[in-house]
Amino acid sequence: MNTAETIALASASIAFLSLVANIVLIFRNQKLTKQIAASQQNFASMLASERRAEQLIDSDVDALEQLHQALRDTAIFEFYVENENWQYGFSKLRAIRTHVSSCEANLLRSSRVPDKLKSRISALVNDLNDFTSLSDNYNNFILTKKLKDKPPEIAQKQWPSLRLAENKLAKMQPEVRDLLKEVREYIERAESKGTQ
Repeated sequence: MNTAETIALASASIAFLSLVANIVLIFRNQKLTKQIAASQQNFASMLASERRAEQLIDSDVDALEQLHQALRDTAIFEFYVENENWQYGFSKLRAIRTHVSSCEANLLRSSRVPDKLKSRISALVNDLNDFTSLSDNYNNFILTKKLKDKPPEIAQKQWPSLRLAENKLAKMQPEVRDLLKEVREYIERAESKGTQ
């Protein structure tokens, strides 16, 4: 082999090696591009997940704030039970039950709200549901005894289940005060985490 042939062979080998190197670099760049795209997608997914978590926390806090406000707005848990006018008390309890049930439904799937708090809210829903049958009992009593035209304070004194209703409400009052405190503490903790 002469010098010209050797140079031609060396040039062809260099061109071939350059071509192989370029092909390897192209495949490597494609792999890196895919990895970068996957990393970007993972990062975007992580950011979206964090935004959803923040929205869910806001949703939990909103539900609890509405519950807190509804419980504070009604005075039925503050009055002496002996002074309660049950004709109006039952409608107040139904309205509260609507708020508490709504909050319970909103928090059902939440993993951030402690189970103890969710259990207390569920227990309050159950307690409030007990008043539905008492309300029916009261209304039936008033209608069957023809006491509808009598002043409510006189009619309810004759109601046989008056003491049961008063005892249930008296039992609920400290439980609601404790729940209000627990809800407020949770909201404050959630809000302080959100501002950090």
